[in-house]
Amino acid sequence: MRILLFLFAIPAAFGQLFSAGIKVGTPMTDSFADITSPGVSTGLSIHSFSDAKKFIVGPMVELHLPFGFSIAADGLYRPLRLTMIFANRAGTGTNSANYSSWEVTPVLRYRFLHTPLVKPFAEAGPSFRFVESPLDHNLSDRGFTLGGGVEVKLLLIRIAPELRFTRWGSDHNVVPTFPLQSGQNQAEFLVGVAFKP
Repeated sequence: MRILLFLFAIPAAFGQLFSAGIKVGTPMTDSFADITSPGVSTGLSIHSFSDAKKFIVGPMVELHLPFGFSIAADGLYRPLRLTMIFANRAGTGTNSANYSSWEVTPVLRYRFLHTPLVKPFAEAGPSFRFVESPLDHNLSDRGFTLGGGVEVKLLLIRIAPELRFTRWGSDHNVVPTFPLQSGQNQAEFLVGVAFKP
């Protein structure tokens, strides 16, 4: 009888330790810096900037630890769009490029209050970015992330809106005469929806 109770308790214990769900959100900052190259020697000026702030979506998992701590990780897909306006004496032209970006962020999370329904939290950890670029330009692929929010429990669902800030490192393969630079400061609003017994 004790063995049966132990076997039934194993899935429940794992359910208490792990949670999984989805995270959605929207950027609060531009993905690319707004830069203009005057082109004094060539006569061609180039203005590059982010064309639109789009959506963020991806899966999330979390390992719950004692004393309010947990280890969480998410893989967020973020479409990026760069627009470039070229101008010289003959006129102007516009060109756009789309980037597919995945950002993987493992964080250490701490919940401040151990109340049953509402728990404020803070988190910190590294961020890694994988970008498919149509241009010969490699965006920064490493950064550090800080975030905070509030987790609300509704039956078996945990809803956690948060603000997250990431500081990215310098870009790679930068062409000095070409004004293209990713934004090093990234802010975003995210909402995580997870299932946890």
